[in-house]
Amino acid sequence: MKPATTPKAVTNTVSFTRDQMVMITEKAVFAFYRRFERRPTEQEQAALVSCLTRYFLAPDAPSNRLQ
Repeated sequence: MKPATTPKAVTNTVSFTRDQMVMITEKAVFAFYRRFERRPTEQEQAALVSCLTRYFLAPDAPSNRLQ
């Protein structure tokens, strides 16, 4: 019988450069503007920042994939 092992921590296999993060962020804001034809409100800006931060920290996370 094998001894019980603890699951290994998932490590981020993708890393972004600062330029890539700027480009992705700009594209997200431009996509919002194209879709809604207005600037995001403060709440919408906070949601965008939250989503992008989660994506940059763990791009392979299940919550970042289409279900």
